[in-house]
Formats: sequence, C-alpha cells, structure tokens
Amino acid sequence: MTNLLIALKNLAEAEYSEIKALNKSSNRANSMGDALEIYIRDLFCNSLNQTDEEKTIAYSEKFSYLGNPNNPADLLEAKLIKLSK
Repeated sequence: MTNLLIALKNLAEAEYSEIKALNKSSNRANSMGDALEIYIRDLFCNSLNQTDEEKTIAYSEKFSYLGNPNNPADLLEAKLIKLSK
C-alpha cells in the first residue's frame, strides 16, 4: 500500500531529483507533464532508482489503473473519505 506520506518521505530522501524530459508527446508542455507524472508515480512506488522493468512491477503492485491523457492513475487500497455537507 502507498499513500501521500510515503511519497513525501521518498521526495525528502531522494538524493537525485531531476525530472527527465520525455518525448512521448508532440508538444513540449505535454512532454514535461508526462515526465512529472512518471516522477510522481516513482515517489509513490519508491522506484526512483529502479530499472524500467522494476518500475513496471512496482506500478502494477501499487496502482489499479495507470491512467490515460484525460484521467489520472488510481491507487490500490486507497482509502476514500466521504465529505459531508
């Protein structure tokens, strides 16, 4: 299981935190957004210094859905909080 506190801990402990540019999208803003999304996934999965194969395994263990351009990824075992009016 993962949560925001784990991601923040991983961010604080990261020795090297450069976000690598990707060329998945045709426009620069989307490419940087893709790179940031992968970096945030790595923070949640504690996979910053892992190979791509290890990251894929970590993602499948922590996320039930990796998302698409219009929808964010879903975490497994995420606790929902119902806000009442």
